[in-house]
Parts: sequence; structure tokens; C-alpha cells
Amino acid sequence: MVIFSCSGQQEKFSVRGEFTGLNDLELYFWTPEGGHGKVDTVYVRNGRFAYESPQSAPGWYTMLFQNMSEQVIFAEPGLDVEIEADATHLRDMKIKGGKANKLMTKFREQIGSDASIQTIIDNAREFIEKNPESIVSVYLFEKYFLQRKESDMKQISQLLDILVKAQPDRTRLIGIQNRLEGRQKMNVGVPAPDFHVRDMQGVERDLASYKDSTLLLCFWANWHMDSRDDLRPMHKEHKGLEKKVSILTVSLDLMKVSWRTFLRIDSVPGNHVCDLQAWESPIVKAYGINELPTYILVKDGKIIARENSLKEIEGKIN
Repeated sequence: MVIFSCSGQQEKFSVRGEFTGLNDLELYFWTPEGGHGKVDTVYVRNGRFAYESPQSAPGWYTMLFQNMSEQVIFAEPGLDVEIEADATHLRDMKIKGGKANKLMTKFREQIGSDASIQTIIDNAREFIEKNPESIVSVYLFEKYFLQRKESDMKQISQLLDILVKAQPDRTRLIGIQNRLEGRQKMNVGVPAPDFHVRDMQGVERDLASYKDSTLLLCFWANWHMDSRDDLRPMHKEHKGLEKKVSILTVSLDLMKVSWRTFLRIDSVPGNHVCDLQAWESPIVKAYGINELPTYILVKDGKIIARENSLKEIEGKIN
């Protein structure tokens, strides 16, 4: 076993796991809240691994596999978690330790392995309404409502109100409220927020860099299948798009290798940025992004179009 740990005097969260039928590989752990906010590489040796990290508050970790599948693990200061899984049936992974992981296991068992997305959403809504004080409800809200482009904003607002009332001190929920307010302000016709990013070649980009052209901002992630597949045909099916607009793709990826590999293999045109902060990225927050993919057209310093598909946004380009 190889342990990757972060130094510091904070309380720790730890995970130990064993995978049957799996020898050596890399896993990736990332947390948006309660931990240190970075992607950690965890090495599995002979089917076993161990991981620990500073943990200041209840939260969750996304455990990413190399094939981009993922598993959520809930954490809290001082909690030790044990994982058992068969490599051929990762969805049936057993996660032991803590009330939140027990609740999430019960939720998974309730919906089953073959449930439709609508069934999952219905069960997630019911879970949130019955357990508004749980960190699991925050996770389900983000995954199945906030980050789905098909979600109804009225329902999102209703569920968010329930969560904030039950967890008024959770800063992440306050941040989501602010982000949604920012999204409402980022409608067509309003001034585009400035940004300062460094692209794949190390060149600094800001809004002024594109003052003499129409800018197409493309928000996507390699781990988000819909946004990845929507962006993929840009070079072929949307040939010549780069001659009409300046393109800046903004990835919410957590792993630089997979981000760079996708862009290279699919020959995606434009300048490309990824700060490995996912939803916490300053440019993502500035533009009120809460769903993927999102495409925004900026001209003369103003937002002139905002859509959720490349085909739709292309229809808005003169």
C-alpha cells in the first residue's frame, strides 16, 4: 500500500480500501468542501490502498478511476472509512464508516443499478425533502439538480431553500445561492465579467485579449460525457467556426493529462484553459456556470448569447 497524505495539524479523514480482481493502478481523490481542495493521486498496489487528508468539516470526496467512472465518499474530521469492492462490479462498492456513507448506501440500494435517470431524480428529491440536514442531500442536490441542464430552475430554488433552512451555516450552500444569483445576472445584454487565465501554452488571457473579435466561451469537462461529446465534433462538423469567432474553452477537469489528451486527439480549435479547480474556478463562478456544457458569446464587452449546445450557439453567430 502506498499512502499519499498532506501535512498539517488539522484533524484527518482516512480511507482504506481493497479491490478484488484488481492489482496496480492510480486513483484520484478530489473534494470540493471540507478538505484541502486539491486532486490527490492514490496508488493501488496488489488491490489495496490507503489515503488520508486534512479535514476541517463534513464534506465528500469524489474518487475517480482512470476510465473516468467515479464514486462518492462522505468525510468528516476524524472519520475512518473502509472500502471493499469487486473490480468487475464497482457500482456495488461497500463503503463503511460514518452516518452519511450509510445513508448514501441506503439511497443506492433503493434506486437499484438499472434505475432510469428520472427515477433517480425523483428519489433524490424525496431524499432531500426527508433529510435536509444531511451532507448527502447537498451532494444529491448538486449532482442531480444543480448540474443538470434539463433541471427546472423553480425546483432548484425550492430545494435550495429547504437545504439552506436546515443548514444555514453551510458555506457551500451560500456559495451556490450566490452562484445562482450570478447566473441570473449573466443574461444576454449584460456586461461580460473580466477574467484572467493562463492557457495551455502559458499565455495570459483576459477579456481585453478578445476586444476586437466575438469571443465564444465553451465551458465543459472531460468527465462530463454530454459536454465532452458536444464539444468533440467542433473541428469537423462545425468547420470554419474558428474563422468567425475567437474560441476559448474552459475545462472543469481535475486531471491535466486527460484534459490535454482529449483536446489533442479531437483537434479542438481555439485557446484552452483549465485551472484544475472545477466548479470552484474563478471564471466559472464569474459567469454563473452551474451546468455543462454552457456556451457564451461575448461581443463588444457584452454577453450576446448563452446556450447549452454547440449547435444552438452556432446559430446565434452572425
